[in-house]
Amino acid sequence: MKTLFPFLIIPALAFSVFSCPGEDRSWIKEDSVEAFQFSTPIFEGVFVAHDARELGKGFGKHGLRKLTYKGQDLHAPESKVGAKRRHQGILNLYRIYSANESFGSLRDYEAQVEKLDNGARLSWQASEERPVAISATWRLTGPAQIDLTIEATPTRSITNFELLPATYTPLEMVQGVYLGDPEAPQLTILRPTAESDENETYPFYPLGEKARKAQEETGRLHSDWTWPTFVASETAALPIVFAENESIQVIQFADPDSTSAVCVTPTPESGDPSDWNKVEQHSALYFSLFGHDVAAGTSYHSHIRFLVIDRPGNTEAVHLKLYREFLSTL
Repeated sequence: MKTLFPFLIIPALAFSVFSCPGEDRSWIKEDSVEAFQFSTPIFEGVFVAHDARELGKGFGKHGLRKLTYKGQDLHAPESKVGAKRRHQGILNLYRIYSANESFGSLRDYEAQVEKLDNGARLSWQASEERPVAISATWRLTGPAQIDLTIEATPTRSITNFELLPATYTPLEMVQGVYLGDPEAPQLTILRPTAESDENETYPFYPLGEKARKAQEETGRLHSDWTWPTFVASETAALPIVFAENESIQVIQFADPDSTSAVCVTPTPESGDPSDWNKVEQHSALYFSLFGHDVAAGTSYHSHIRFLVIDRPGNTEAVHLKLYREFLSTL
């Protein structure tokens, strides 16, 4: 799948305009929150690596927060609808599953923090509740670009291991995926809409028919804690998800070799978020990573890129160009 399109030769970004001069200036600790802060000419925010405050269930102890692009807020609003999603932020590590188990929400657990000069590495030890050690590294890699690399090492063999990173975007943004055959260059952009007010389910699009079986046997559907998802009849052509408003796009790419499915929440016809159901209010982008059996003691890797751009005139062409650049770094 990585050879679906020929690579473009793209000049390397000049990182000097946004690189942080040192750890003392890039890392902050306030009110029991330890975070890496960054600022480029067009992009600002913090990566919260450790949040030791007593917060409500599900608020999360890590994630990208306070993100702005050219002054535009990239998060859900500060309201009853969006407060928790805003706090959970962008590129947080959410649920972990086997074929019939849920291993909890990783973003709710404290991690060991390693400070980097352009980001942070978080590590979670394996436990009886979660039989897999996970290391995740977030790095600022461009003027409005963040790369997340993940290493998972199970302590026992796990059937149909799955990890879900989550990103929550502003509620007025419309989400999109690419549908089609991963082996063919013909692509269709789908911007899902809610079929009814009662449709409180998340559509997961397998990355090709080969991934369908794993999606149909996921712990999201068969564990004690059931996430309201379904496996769509269509397939995803590429591991790309995005959200857009009239002026900008939030885009995420994932390593195709470690991605099983993509998911975006439907956009409701109603323009008032207070009328939306709990799925629509998430305004979310998800990847289903791995989606296969894993062996004890073996390390498995994945790579995600998050970036923000001005909304292009030709979305498909621009996304494919950026995707090829992403693939060339894997």
